[in-house]
Amino acid sequence: MNDTSDIPVAAVVTDTRSEEHERSRTARRILTIVLIVLILLLCGVGYFLGKIMIPQGGPLGSRVGDVGWIRSIYGFGSNADQMTTPSTTALDPANGNIWVADPGKYRLVEYQPDGSLATLMDKSPATTPEGHFRLPSKIAMDRSGLLYVAEPTYGEVRVFNTRGEEQGMFAIPSPLSLAVSDDYIVVGTNGGFAITDKFGNPLQVIGEPGRGEDQFDRVNGVAIDSDDTVYVVDTFNNRLSSWTIEGQQNWIVELGYPQNQTMTGETSFESSAPARLQTPMGITVDNGGHLVVADMFDFSLAVFDKSTGEFIAKYGEVGMDDGKLYYPSDVDYDPIHDWFVVADNGAKRVQILTLPDSGGSVAAKARQGLSGPLKACLFPLILILIVLIVSFVIGRLNRRRRERAVAEAVRQDAVAA
Repeated sequence: MNDTSDIPVAAVVTDTRSEEHERSRTARRILTIVLIVLILLLCGVGYFLGKIMIPQGGPLGSRVGDVGWIRSIYGFGSNADQMTTPSTTALDPANGNIWVADPGKYRLVEYQPDGSLATLMDKSPATTPEGHFRLPSKIAMDRSGLLYVAEPTYGEVRVFNTRGEEQGMFAIPSPLSLAVSDDYIVVGTNGGFAITDKFGNPLQVIGEPGRGEDQFDRVNGVAIDSDDTVYVVDTFNNRLSSWTIEGQQNWIVELGYPQNQTMTGETSFESSAPARLQTPMGITVDNGGHLVVADMFDFSLAVFDKSTGEFIAKYGEVGMDDGKLYYPSDVDYDPIHDWFVVADNGAKRVQILTLPDSGGSVAAKARQGLSGPLKACLFPLILILIVLIVSFVIGRLNRRRRERAVAEAVRQDAVAA
Protein backbone atom coordinates (compact mmCIF):
# COMPACT_ATOMS: atom_id res chain seq x y z
CA MET A 1 0.00 0.00 0.00
CA ASN A 2 1.35 3.44 -0.92
CA ASP A 3 2.05 5.66 2.04
CA THR A 4 1.45 9.34 1.24
CA SER A 5 1.71 10.55 4.79
CA ASP A 6 5.17 12.05 4.19
CA ILE A 7 4.20 13.78 0.92
CA PRO A 8 3.61 17.51 1.40
CA VAL A 9 -0.01 18.60 1.07
CA ALA A 10 0.98 21.26 -1.45
CA ALA A 11 2.55 18.57 -3.69
CA VAL A 12 -0.61 16.44 -3.56
CA VAL A 13 -2.74 19.48 -4.39
CA THR A 14 -0.37 20.41 -7.20
CA ASP A 15 -0.67 16.93 -8.73
CA THR A 16 -4.45 17.08 -8.37
CA ARG A 17 -4.57 20.51 -10.00
CA SER A 18 -2.32 19.27 -12.80
CA GLU A 19 -4.62 16.32 -13.49
CA GLU A 20 -7.71 18.57 -13.40
CA HIS A 21 -5.99 21.09 -15.64
CA GLU A 22 -5.09 18.35 -18.13
CA ARG A 23 -8.67 17.03 -18.12
CA SER A 24 -9.94 20.57 -18.61
CA ARG A 25 -7.57 21.09 -21.54
CA THR A 26 -8.69 17.81 -23.11
CA ALA A 27 -12.36 18.75 -22.70
CA ARG A 28 -11.71 22.17 -24.23
CA ARG A 29 -9.89 20.60 -27.17
CA ILE A 30 -12.80 18.22 -27.81
CA LEU A 31 -15.35 21.03 -27.55
CA THR A 32 -13.24 23.19 -29.89
CA ILE A 33 -13.10 20.41 -32.49
CA VAL A 34 -16.86 19.84 -32.23
CA LEU A 35 -17.47 23.58 -32.55
CA ILE A 36 -15.26 23.81 -35.66
CA VAL A 37 -17.06 20.86 -37.26
CA LEU A 38 -20.46 22.44 -36.56
CA ILE A 39 -19.34 25.80 -37.93
CA LEU A 40 -18.09 24.09 -41.11
CA LEU A 41 -21.40 22.26 -41.36
CA LEU A 42 -23.31 25.52 -40.98
CA CYS A 43 -21.11 27.15 -43.64
CA GLY A 44 -21.87 24.25 -45.98
CA VAL A 45 -25.61 24.57 -45.36
CA GLY A 46 -25.37 28.33 -45.90
CA TYR A 47 -23.52 27.81 -49.19
CA PHE A 48 -26.14 25.44 -50.61
CA LEU A 49 -28.98 27.66 -49.37
CA GLY A 50 -27.28 30.58 -51.05
CA LYS A 51 -27.17 28.65 -54.32
CA ILE A 52 -30.92 28.22 -54.06
CA MET A 53 -31.97 31.59 -52.65
CA ILE A 54 -29.53 34.02 -54.31
CA PRO A 55 -29.81 34.17 -58.09
CA GLN A 56 -26.66 33.85 -60.16
CA GLY A 57 -25.17 37.28 -60.72
CA GLY A 58 -26.52 38.78 -57.49
CA PRO A 59 -29.71 39.02 -55.47
CA LEU A 60 -31.34 41.22 -58.11
CA GLY A 61 -30.60 41.24 -61.79
CA SER A 62 -32.11 44.62 -62.70
CA ARG A 63 -35.20 46.77 -62.35
CA VAL A 64 -37.84 47.82 -64.81
CA GLY A 65 -39.70 50.53 -62.94
CA ASP A 66 -40.76 48.99 -59.62
CA VAL A 67 -40.45 45.45 -60.96
CA GLY A 68 -37.31 43.61 -59.90
CA TRP A 69 -36.03 41.09 -62.44
CA ILE A 70 -34.30 38.01 -61.02
CA ARG A 71 -33.93 35.81 -64.10
CA SER A 72 -35.62 34.51 -67.23
CA ILE A 73 -35.91 30.82 -68.11
CA TYR A 74 -36.25 29.97 -71.80
CA GLY A 75 -35.75 26.23 -71.55
CA PHE A 76 -32.76 23.93 -71.26
CA GLY A 77 -30.12 22.35 -73.46
CA SER A 78 -30.25 22.85 -77.20
CA ASN A 79 -32.68 24.95 -79.22
CA ALA A 80 -34.95 21.92 -79.48
CA ASP A 81 -35.41 22.04 -75.71
CA GLN A 82 -36.44 25.70 -75.54
CA MET A 83 -40.05 26.45 -74.58
CA THR A 84 -42.57 27.33 -77.30
CA THR A 85 -45.80 28.01 -75.39
CA PRO A 86 -45.17 28.36 -71.63
CA SER A 87 -48.82 28.87 -70.79
CA THR A 88 -48.91 28.21 -67.05
CA THR A 89 -46.64 27.74 -64.07
CA ALA A 90 -46.89 26.14 -60.64
CA LEU A 91 -44.47 26.22 -57.71
CA ASP A 92 -43.53 23.27 -55.52
CA PRO A 93 -44.43 24.37 -51.95
CA ALA A 94 -41.62 22.20 -50.53
CA ASN A 95 -38.61 23.68 -52.32
CA GLY A 96 -39.73 26.47 -54.66
CA ASN A 97 -39.02 24.48 -57.83
CA ILE A 98 -40.86 25.80 -60.87
CA TRP A 99 -43.15 23.62 -62.98
CA VAL A 100 -44.06 24.91 -66.44
CA ALA A 101 -46.62 23.55 -68.88
CA ASP A 102 -45.50 23.77 -72.52
CA PRO A 103 -48.53 22.47 -74.44
CA GLY A 104 -46.87 23.16 -77.80
CA LYS A 105 -44.43 20.36 -76.97
CA TYR A 106 -46.88 18.23 -74.96
CA ARG A 107 -44.67 18.38 -71.87
CA LEU A 108 -44.30 19.61 -68.32
CA VAL A 109 -40.86 20.79 -67.23
CA GLU A 110 -39.54 21.33 -63.71
CA TYR A 111 -36.78 23.88 -63.14
CA GLN A 112 -34.82 24.64 -59.98
CA PRO A 113 -34.94 28.24 -58.68
CA ASP A 114 -31.56 28.91 -60.32
CA GLY A 115 -33.08 28.02 -63.72
CA SER A 116 -31.46 24.62 -64.17
CA LEU A 117 -33.44 21.60 -65.35
CA ALA A 118 -34.82 19.33 -62.63
CA THR A 119 -37.42 17.07 -64.34
CA LEU A 120 -38.78 16.57 -67.83
CA MET A 121 -42.27 15.06 -68.01
CA ASP A 122 -42.54 14.39 -71.74
CA LYS A 123 -45.95 13.03 -72.72
CA SER A 124 -46.05 13.85 -76.41
CA PRO A 125 -47.90 11.61 -78.90
CA ALA A 126 -44.51 10.33 -80.13
CA THR A 127 -43.24 9.26 -76.71
CA THR A 128 -46.55 8.42 -75.00
CA PRO A 129 -49.18 7.49 -77.61
CA GLU A 130 -51.66 6.54 -74.88
CA GLY A 131 -52.46 9.24 -72.36
CA HIS A 132 -50.27 11.99 -73.79
CA PHE A 133 -50.81 15.64 -72.85
CA ARG A 134 -53.10 17.61 -75.13
CA LEU A 135 -53.01 21.36 -74.50
CA PRO A 136 -52.92 21.42 -70.66
CA SER A 137 -54.50 24.75 -69.69
CA LYS A 138 -53.32 25.11 -66.08
CA ILE A 139 -51.32 23.15 -63.52
CA ALA A 140 -51.13 23.23 -59.72
CA MET A 141 -49.11 21.38 -57.08
CA ASP A 142 -49.98 20.46 -53.50
CA ARG A 143 -47.81 19.99 -50.42
CA SER A 144 -47.66 16.23 -50.86
CA GLY A 145 -45.93 16.61 -54.23
CA LEU A 146 -48.88 15.72 -56.46
CA LEU A 147 -49.21 17.65 -59.70
CA TYR A 148 -52.69 18.47 -61.04
CA VAL A 149 -53.10 19.08 -64.77
CA ALA A 150 -56.22 20.60 -66.35
CA GLU A 151 -56.91 19.08 -69.79
CA PRO A 152 -59.83 20.94 -71.45
CA THR A 153 -59.60 18.79 -74.56
CA TYR A 154 -60.29 15.65 -72.54
CA GLY A 155 -62.64 17.39 -70.10
CA GLU A 156 -60.72 16.11 -67.09
CA VAL A 157 -58.17 16.92 -64.42
CA ARG A 158 -55.29 14.43 -64.28
CA VAL A 159 -53.05 13.84 -61.26
CA PHE A 160 -49.36 12.86 -61.47
CA ASN A 161 -46.49 12.34 -59.10
CA THR A 162 -43.16 14.02 -59.85
CA ARG A 163 -41.94 10.89 -61.66
CA GLY A 164 -44.65 11.35 -64.28
CA GLU A 165 -46.74 8.41 -63.07
CA GLU A 166 -50.47 9.09 -63.34
CA GLN A 167 -52.18 8.77 -59.97
CA GLY A 168 -55.78 9.36 -61.02
CA MET A 169 -58.18 11.70 -62.77
CA PHE A 170 -61.67 13.16 -62.48
CA ALA A 171 -63.99 14.49 -65.15
CA ILE A 172 -65.06 18.14 -65.32
CA PRO A 173 -66.28 20.06 -68.39
CA SER A 174 -63.68 22.38 -69.94
CA PRO A 175 -61.30 22.85 -66.98
CA LEU A 176 -59.46 26.11 -67.61
CA SER A 177 -57.76 26.85 -64.28
CA LEU A 178 -56.72 25.09 -61.09
CA ALA A 179 -55.84 25.73 -57.46
CA VAL A 180 -55.23 23.20 -54.70
CA SER A 181 -54.93 23.29 -50.92
CA ASP A 182 -54.48 20.57 -48.31
CA ASP A 183 -58.18 19.70 -48.45
CA TYR A 184 -59.72 21.16 -51.60
CA ILE A 185 -59.38 21.56 -55.36
CA VAL A 186 -60.88 24.54 -57.18
CA VAL A 187 -61.41 24.25 -60.94
CA GLY A 188 -62.39 27.17 -63.17
CA THR A 189 -64.49 26.42 -66.27
CA ASN A 190 -66.18 28.28 -69.13
CA GLY A 191 -69.24 29.18 -67.07
CA GLY A 192 -68.15 29.15 -63.40
CA PHE A 193 -66.05 27.13 -61.02
CA ALA A 194 -66.28 23.95 -58.97
CA ILE A 195 -64.94 23.13 -55.51
CA THR A 196 -64.11 19.46 -54.94
CA ASP A 197 -62.42 17.37 -52.28
CA LYS A 198 -58.92 16.00 -52.91
CA PHE A 199 -60.43 12.99 -54.73
CA GLY A 200 -62.31 15.16 -57.21
CA ASN A 201 -65.74 14.63 -55.64
CA PRO A 202 -67.77 17.83 -56.19
CA LEU A 203 -68.70 19.85 -53.09
CA GLN A 204 -69.87 23.10 -54.70
CA VAL A 205 -70.61 24.09 -58.29
CA ILE A 206 -70.98 27.86 -58.69
CA GLY A 207 -72.17 29.88 -61.65
CA GLU A 208 -73.44 29.52 -65.18
CA PRO A 209 -72.43 31.12 -68.48
CA GLY A 210 -73.44 34.74 -68.89
CA ARG A 211 -72.79 38.36 -67.94
CA GLY A 212 -74.83 38.60 -64.73
CA GLU A 213 -73.25 39.01 -61.27
CA ASP A 214 -73.49 35.28 -60.55
CA GLN A 215 -72.56 34.32 -64.10
CA PHE A 216 -69.16 33.80 -65.66
CA ASP A 217 -67.44 33.96 -69.03
CA ARG A 218 -64.25 31.83 -68.92
CA VAL A 219 -62.70 31.52 -65.49
CA ASN A 220 -59.01 31.50 -66.43
CA GLY A 221 -57.70 32.08 -62.91
CA VAL A 222 -58.49 30.70 -59.45
CA ALA A 223 -56.57 30.75 -56.15
CA ILE A 224 -57.08 29.40 -52.62
CA ASP A 225 -55.80 31.32 -49.61
CA SER A 226 -54.45 29.68 -46.43
CA ASP A 227 -57.88 30.17 -44.77
CA ASP A 228 -59.59 28.42 -47.73
CA THR A 229 -60.96 31.65 -49.21
CA VAL A 230 -61.37 31.22 -52.98
CA TYR A 231 -60.54 33.98 -55.48
CA VAL A 232 -61.87 33.86 -59.04
CA VAL A 233 -60.85 35.72 -62.19
CA ASP A 234 -63.73 35.98 -64.66
CA THR A 235 -61.75 36.82 -67.79
CA PHE A 236 -64.19 38.09 -70.40
CA ASN A 237 -66.54 39.66 -67.85
CA ASN A 238 -63.37 41.36 -66.54
CA ARG A 239 -64.22 40.75 -62.89
CA LEU A 240 -62.54 39.53 -59.72
CA SER A 241 -64.49 37.94 -56.87
CA SER A 242 -63.96 36.32 -53.47
CA TRP A 243 -65.87 33.29 -52.16
CA THR A 244 -66.05 31.11 -49.08
CA ILE A 245 -65.27 27.43 -49.45
CA GLU A 246 -69.03 26.85 -48.99
CA GLY A 247 -69.72 28.87 -52.14
CA GLN A 248 -70.89 32.19 -50.61
CA GLN A 249 -69.68 35.36 -52.30
CA ASN A 250 -67.66 37.78 -50.13
CA TRP A 251 -67.17 40.56 -52.69
CA ILE A 252 -66.97 41.19 -56.42
CA VAL A 253 -65.20 44.03 -58.27
CA GLU A 254 -64.99 45.18 -61.86
CA LEU A 255 -61.48 45.14 -63.31
CA GLY A 256 -62.08 46.87 -66.64
CA TYR A 257 -64.23 46.90 -69.72
CA PRO A 258 -65.83 43.47 -70.34
CA GLN A 259 -64.34 41.98 -73.48
CA ASN A 260 -67.51 40.02 -74.22
CA GLN A 261 -69.30 43.34 -74.85
CA THR A 262 -66.75 44.10 -77.55
CA MET A 263 -67.55 40.76 -79.16
CA THR A 264 -71.26 41.59 -79.28
CA GLY A 265 -70.59 44.80 -81.19
CA GLU A 266 -71.06 47.31 -78.38
CA THR A 267 -68.97 50.39 -79.02
CA SER A 268 -68.52 51.92 -75.55
CA PHE A 269 -65.16 50.98 -74.08
CA GLU A 270 -65.40 53.12 -70.96
CA SER A 271 -64.97 51.55 -67.55
CA SER A 272 -65.00 53.06 -64.07
CA ALA A 273 -62.67 50.32 -62.78
CA PRO A 274 -59.42 51.94 -61.57
CA ALA A 275 -57.34 48.91 -62.63
CA ARG A 276 -58.28 49.31 -66.31
CA LEU A 277 -57.47 45.67 -67.09
CA GLN A 278 -58.18 44.08 -70.46
CA THR A 279 -57.86 40.28 -70.31
CA PRO A 280 -57.10 39.13 -66.74
CA MET A 281 -55.81 35.57 -66.62
CA GLY A 282 -53.79 33.99 -63.79
CA ILE A 283 -54.02 34.94 -60.12
CA THR A 284 -51.99 34.28 -56.97
CA VAL A 285 -51.86 35.36 -53.31
CA ASP A 286 -48.69 36.82 -51.75
CA ASN A 287 -47.50 37.14 -48.14
CA GLY A 288 -48.50 40.78 -47.93
CA GLY A 289 -52.26 40.23 -48.08
CA HIS A 290 -52.49 40.94 -51.82
CA LEU A 291 -53.94 39.33 -54.89
CA VAL A 292 -51.76 39.61 -57.99
CA VAL A 293 -53.44 39.19 -61.38
CA ALA A 294 -51.61 38.68 -64.68
CA ASP A 295 -53.28 40.43 -67.63
CA MET A 296 -52.27 39.05 -71.02
CA PHE A 297 -53.27 42.01 -73.21
CA ASP A 298 -52.56 44.74 -70.66
CA PHE A 299 -49.01 43.35 -70.28
CA SER A 300 -49.22 43.90 -66.54
CA LEU A 301 -49.37 42.48 -63.04
CA ALA A 302 -52.16 44.15 -61.06
CA VAL A 303 -52.28 44.11 -57.25
CA PHE A 304 -55.48 44.09 -55.18
CA ASP A 305 -56.34 43.93 -51.48
CA LYS A 306 -57.49 40.37 -50.83
CA SER A 307 -59.94 41.44 -48.08
CA THR A 308 -61.90 43.94 -50.17
CA GLY A 309 -60.79 43.63 -53.79
CA GLU A 310 -59.61 47.24 -53.73
CA PHE A 311 -57.13 48.06 -56.50
CA ILE A 312 -53.67 48.96 -55.15
CA ALA A 313 -51.19 49.21 -58.02
CA LYS A 314 -50.25 47.93 -61.46
CA TYR A 315 -46.76 46.96 -62.59
CA GLY A 316 -45.16 46.03 -65.86
CA GLU A 317 -44.00 47.40 -69.20
CA VAL A 318 -44.60 45.76 -72.56
CA GLY A 319 -41.56 44.31 -74.29
CA MET A 320 -39.30 41.35 -74.94
CA ASP A 321 -36.48 42.61 -72.72
CA ASP A 322 -35.83 40.91 -69.39
CA GLY A 323 -38.12 42.34 -66.73
CA LYS A 324 -40.74 43.43 -69.25
CA LEU A 325 -43.90 41.48 -70.08
CA TYR A 326 -45.08 40.11 -73.40
CA TYR A 327 -48.53 38.46 -73.25
CA PRO A 328 -48.23 37.04 -69.68
CA SER A 329 -50.74 34.24 -69.18
CA ASP A 330 -50.17 33.08 -65.59
CA VAL A 331 -48.49 34.04 -62.32
CA ASP A 332 -47.62 32.18 -59.12
CA TYR A 333 -46.00 33.32 -55.85
CA ASP A 334 -43.15 31.67 -53.98
CA PRO A 335 -43.39 32.48 -50.24
CA ILE A 336 -39.97 30.90 -49.62
CA HIS A 337 -38.10 33.38 -51.83
CA ASP A 338 -40.72 36.16 -51.83
CA TRP A 339 -40.84 36.36 -55.61
CA PHE A 340 -43.30 35.83 -58.46
CA VAL A 341 -42.97 33.42 -61.36
CA VAL A 342 -44.69 34.61 -64.54
CA ALA A 343 -45.49 32.53 -67.62
CA ASP A 344 -44.55 35.15 -70.24
CA ASN A 345 -46.18 33.31 -73.10
CA GLY A 346 -45.50 35.71 -75.96
CA ALA A 347 -41.78 35.82 -75.18
CA LYS A 348 -41.57 32.01 -74.82
CA ARG A 349 -40.12 32.24 -71.33
CA VAL A 350 -40.79 32.16 -67.62
CA GLN A 351 -39.63 35.17 -65.61
CA ILE A 352 -38.86 35.43 -61.89
CA LEU A 353 -39.82 38.91 -60.69
CA THR A 354 -40.23 40.83 -57.45
CA LEU A 355 -42.92 43.39 -56.61
CA PRO A 356 -43.02 45.97 -53.79
CA ASP A 357 -44.54 45.03 -50.40
CA SER A 358 -45.23 41.39 -51.32
CA GLY A 359 -43.51 39.97 -48.22
CA GLY A 360 -45.83 41.55 -45.67
CA SER A 361 -44.95 42.86 -42.20
CA VAL A 362 -41.76 42.19 -40.25
CA ALA A 363 -43.59 39.48 -38.30
CA ALA A 364 -44.81 37.91 -41.53
CA LYS A 365 -41.29 37.94 -42.96
CA ALA A 366 -39.97 36.32 -39.78
CA ARG A 367 -42.59 33.57 -40.06
CA GLN A 368 -41.70 33.20 -43.73
CA GLY A 369 -38.03 32.77 -42.89
CA LEU A 370 -38.70 30.23 -40.14
CA SER A 371 -40.96 28.22 -42.43
CA GLY A 372 -38.59 28.42 -45.39
CA PRO A 373 -34.92 27.61 -46.03
CA LEU A 374 -33.82 29.14 -42.69
CA LYS A 375 -35.34 26.06 -41.08
CA ALA A 376 -32.42 24.03 -42.48
CA CYS A 377 -29.98 26.20 -40.49
CA LEU A 378 -31.76 25.86 -37.16
CA PHE A 379 -30.35 22.44 -36.21
CA PRO A 380 -26.65 23.33 -36.63
CA LEU A 381 -27.28 26.71 -34.98
CA ILE A 382 -28.87 25.02 -31.98
CA LEU A 383 -25.97 22.56 -31.78
CA ILE A 384 -23.43 25.39 -31.84
CA LEU A 385 -25.36 27.21 -29.13
CA ILE A 386 -25.45 24.05 -27.00
CA VAL A 387 -21.68 23.54 -27.44
CA LEU A 388 -20.98 27.15 -26.44
CA ILE A 389 -23.21 26.86 -23.37
CA VAL A 390 -21.64 23.54 -22.32
CA SER A 391 -18.14 24.95 -22.86
CA PHE A 392 -18.97 27.98 -20.73
CA VAL A 393 -20.49 25.87 -17.93
CA ILE A 394 -17.57 23.42 -17.90
CA GLY A 395 -15.11 26.31 -17.79
CA ARG A 396 -16.91 27.89 -14.86
CA LEU A 397 -17.05 24.57 -12.97
CA ASN A 398 -13.34 23.93 -13.55
CA ARG A 399 -12.42 27.39 -12.30
CA ARG A 400 -14.50 26.90 -9.17
CA ARG A 401 -12.95 23.47 -8.60
CA ARG A 402 -9.45 24.94 -8.87
CA GLU A 403 -10.36 27.77 -6.54
CA ARG A 404 -11.68 25.31 -3.98
CA ALA A 405 -8.53 23.15 -4.35
CA VAL A 406 -6.30 26.17 -3.75
CA ALA A 407 -8.36 27.25 -0.76
CA GLU A 408 -8.23 23.73 0.67
CA ALA A 409 -4.42 23.59 0.15
CA VAL A 410 -3.99 26.89 1.91
CA ARG A 411 -6.19 25.70 4.78
CA GLN A 412 -4.27 22.41 5.12
CA ASP A 413 -0.91 24.24 5.00
CA ALA A 414 -2.14 26.51 7.77
CA VAL A 415 -3.24 23.53 9.88
CA ALA A 416 0.09 21.72 9.31
CA ALA A 417 1.98 24.85 10.33
